[in-house]
Amino acid sequence: VDAREYGALCDRALETSGVALEYIDRDLRTEARVLRALAHKHPPHISAIPRSCMTGERLRAVLARSSYTEYWIGSRKLASAFLDEWQLWDTLRRQPGWLEFLPAGERTEALCAQYIAQFPMEAFGVTLPTAVRDRHPEWTADIWPGAGYLPLCLHGRIPWERSEQAVRQFVDRSGARLGLVPSAWKGRMPAWSALLDCPGGQKAHLTEHDIDRVLARGDTGGLAAAFRVPSLAVEAAALLDPVQEEHCSLRAAWLPAQVRRQLMFCPAFQPRRQQEGWALRRQMDQHSWALAAQMVDQTLPAWQPVPGDCWRLQGGRTLVREENGRCVHMKFQRHGETLRTFAAEEAVQRFAHRHCDYGWYSELPEPEGIYRVALQDLPVAAEAFGDRLARHEDQAGGYRLAFRFTTRDHSYDTLAFEVDAEGGRERAREGLLRGLHDLGIWSSLGAVHTSTIQLYHQFQSGNRRPELLLAAFFSPGADYPGRIHLWNTEAIEQSDWGWSGLRDLGDLEFYPFIATYMEAVDAQWVLPGYGQRASFVNGLAQNILAALLHYMRLYRSHPDYHYNNGQQVGALADFIERGCDTLLDGLLGDGTRLKDLLPQDSDGVALCERWCEKTAEEILYWTAVQEPGGDCFSEHLDRTGRPSERLYPGHPWLDLDYEEHFADSAGDNLGAHGGKLPLFYLVRGLYMLAAGVADRLAPAEDSSWLSLLRHCRLQ
Repeated sequence: VDAREYGALCDRALETSGVALEYIDRDLRTEARVLRALAHKHPPHISAIPRSCMTGERLRAVLARSSYTEYWIGSRKLASAFLDEWQLWDTLRRQPGWLEFLPAGERTEALCAQYIAQFPMEAFGVTLPTAVRDRHPEWTADIWPGAGYLPLCLHGRIPWERSEQAVRQFVDRSGARLGLVPSAWKGRMPAWSALLDCPGGQKAHLTEHDIDRVLARGDTGGLAAAFRVPSLAVEAAALLDPVQEEHCSLRAAWLPAQVRRQLMFCPAFQPRRQQEGWALRRQMDQHSWALAAQMVDQTLPAWQPVPGDCWRLQGGRTLVREENGRCVHMKFQRHGETLRTFAAEEAVQRFAHRHCDYGWYSELPEPEGIYRVALQDLPVAAEAFGDRLARHEDQAGGYRLAFRFTTRDHSYDTLAFEVDAEGGRERAREGLLRGLHDLGIWSSLGAVHTSTIQLYHQFQSGNRRPELLLAAFFSPGADYPGRIHLWNTEAIEQSDWGWSGLRDLGDLEFYPFIATYMEAVDAQWVLPGYGQRASFVNGLAQNILAALLHYMRLYRSHPDYHYNNGQQVGALADFIERGCDTLLDGLLGDGTRLKDLLPQDSDGVALCERWCEKTAEEILYWTAVQEPGGDCFSEHLDRTGRPSERLYPGHPWLDLDYEEHFADSAGDNLGAHGGKLPLFYLVRGLYMLAAGVADRLAPAEDSSWLSLLRHCRLQ
């Protein structure tokens, strides 16, 4: 092409990316074009900048947004003399993997020492010259450098070149599964590490005696002593390190695996009201059988609305109206919904009324029976319902099933992220706390509400993948959960949380028969007893997150909802602690509080208050409305490529932006596409809560999974 056309092509390329500067003829890299390239979020390589256009300020800005992978090739390294000339050392040392920017021959002993002080785990990598590493055995003597920060995906590396004793120490202290141990050492690792592995790893590395021990019980629960499993010992800092997916300390990275190991070997749970829970399960079965018999016998009472009655649609399948000072609900059976599932809510409501002494905080609706509604008597056209309604036929014609119940007012129907007429939020907030308390009570029956909201990686039709919050329990190596899609819209817009507390009481599953989490796409096969313990505590964790998502949406429209606002941070921290405490009160009923389940610092001081505050800050940071030009994560990523320096000091540059990775037209995402949920403080605390609950629900005397199952089936 001629010079004019080539220049036009260069300018078009620079509209797309700063990296285009590298491909432009050097004679045409004018200062104007260099400035355009540097203005991009993705700048060119330093070597692409003509020397005449170099300034210290420009070079520091480029280096701050660079990754060591861009400097991997030998000809693209940065010489020490160049760094000295432009005073770039301080900028370089803030980059993860900064030693990789230098030619191998210039990685001096002094520079290597500085590097290892920042990144202790890199002592086991290939970045250090062999001769330098050999002169410093102390760098690899301690294989538990808990404060070393690396991307989360790199923490699975095990320093296999160390001695057997060192590798075994690493496995014991980290809770590492056998799948991460190099083949040369697998046969010498403890048997419990094989039990944490996938079925193939278990079969390959367990002795017949160990397999027989597990098969005799049907589970690993209660075998901690037999397999000499180390007790749970989590450093306080593992809970409080400021971490994200690309900047995670080793002790924080391994916390989920440590809790998973404890849960794997603790005995079967014994919720304090499990006998009553099994009684409820029988009553639900009997109720659905009776409904089926009425349909066969055609003895169901018919419902015929009075002409002129004004009914309004609520949710996807419920009609609501006021009658005699109360709110009447007619809830219809969905297409594809089993009779057992549909009839469950009436059975559960009646059970709750018979056991008011449990101390429910939420309003209990008054059940008034299930009715037959002839097709022509439906006061609203079936097509107007959000859900497709089930249709039945008998000799009298077509009909639908509806469950009638009443509530005091519309508080039951008002979701717990809605403000009142005056803009107040207190009624919704108290509804969330009531719901958490009652979820604890239901869980004390072994009845777990597994679907109070919809937590999905993706909402697109045909690709709805449920999120597993305590991911390490179901997929070894997953550790931290992925992003939550549309957290402030579709995830909570059809929820079981209202101003009056917990709604839709029949949406529950019973321990030890919880299926929802075990059947998730991302769940791997595990022993059934362990899988039930994991499901039980995961249900508690997901409901705590559900309450918090409602709180976030409720308050994010408040003008002071910001991570730097002390009042908002304090209010959310108080809600987190109160919410967990009230759930534990309903579940355990023994005075246990959140502070009793979290570790203590070296002075014996509970970390609860500090953890709640840091968790609240992080939640506010990632869920606030993103204001252009404001102090928020979208602007931080745009301007610097990093999240808040105050919250995450030393965090590396990220190739992310808000519009592309965190926002959809239908709502916002918590976490980037393909990334992790950024609420790392919250998830770590929920893992520790799960560990504490497991410890308190396990019986003092040993009990096996099989004995629990037999007793349950006899009931």
